[in-house]
Amino acid sequence: MVSTNEKEKDLGLKMVDVVTKKGEFSTELIPVMMQYASGPRNDPNTQAALNILNNAATQSPKVSAEVASYTKGLPPTVYIQIATNNRGVMRRSLNLRCVRRISPCQILS
Repeated sequence: MVSTNEKEKDLGLKMVDVVTKKGEFSTELIPVMMQYASGPRNDPNTQAALNILNNAATQSPKVSAEVASYTKGLPPTVYIQIATNNRGVMRRSLNLRCVRRISPCQILS
């Protein structure tokens, strides 16, 4: 799951998804899934991890409580989409402000 190879990551997430669909999700996987789920929203691995966590949480109150405990106290992720021709200048300016004031902050182009 911590491989730098995208195919291995995909396979790992698919394996966890299958286990989750069988109702056999282990709470030991929550930190790993939370790491993937905190990625960019447009990343397929992020979407897969969010779906896995959602499915696991609906199957088990224990998993639901643990996921909630991981996310409690985390700052919300802010996504900004800029729809102008001078996106590069605005993006650099916003990135600097995000780094200084709010974390995490992700600028989508």
